[in-house]
Amino acid sequence: MVAYTLLCNHIPINGHLIGTNEYEGHHVFDIWYRNTSVMKPTAITGDMHSINKANFAILHWFGVRSEPHFTDLNKQLKKLYFTWERSAYKKWLIQPVEQINQDLIIRKKIMSIVLSLRWD
Repeated sequence: MVAYTLLCNHIPINGHLIGTNEYEGHHVFDIWYRNTSVMKPTAITGDMHSINKANFAILHWFGVRSEPHFTDLNKQLKKLYFTWERSAYKKWLIQPVEQINQDLIIRKKIMSIVLSLRWD
């Protein structure tokens, strides 16, 4: 078991125990969402272990910025997706590689899961 802790300005404000074999990225949203302290972080940072495919979107839907530290930026840039038309990104220094399939998100009922979390 290891302590998984949410820190705000180096002050522990929430924590729980996770197994040594558990992936930390699966706990990012939960530790923020279940925080009962008066301190409410608006940005979550972490190392490569804080990243999974859902964290950025789910935290964004809840008004929290996901700001992970990427150790291999070039590798991560190959996974940069966009939501609007590609032409909207023409002037951007870093170009996204592919469009998010919003229909898939709706079909898989991800929105209903997020909404159930939002008003839990």
